[in-house]
Amino acid sequence: MAAQEVVKQGYRWQVGNGNSIKIWTNKWLPAGFTFCVTSPQHALPRDAHVNTLIDHDTGNWRIGFIKEIFLPHDAQAILSTLLSIRRPPDRIVWAYTPNGRFTVNSAYKVALSLSCTPHGSSGGPSDNQNNSMFWKAL
Repeated sequence: MAAQEVVKQGYRWQVGNGNSIKIWTNKWLPAGFTFCVTSPQHALPRDAHVNTLIDHDTGNWRIGFIKEIFLPHDAQAILSTLLSIRRPPDRIVWAYTPNGRFTVNSAYKVALSLSCTPHGSSGGPSDNQNNSMFWKAL
């Protein structure tokens, strides 16, 4: 179903305590097209959770550890993520709105970005056949 693809593309995890988010497989970075870590996995196991990157005594990121393990762009994205001192549970948010809440308008924009012609280029507003195919799929 086309709507499922839109939702898959549009969600990401918001870090709370880091217990529910897998570093290497979940979408959790606050920036980037995929919201996923792109650094090679070598120092931590594939199923490692984000909480291993947090100093549990201070509630802050383990800066040196992060800079050692991740490529600079990933480290910067991780360290730019604010952590709450209350350490709430992690939660799923909508990635394409500032407040993390789903809107039909933002989902429409995601759906448009996912729709392509068979030749791999996006259909323009005057392309009625492509528009019709998009709406039928949605």
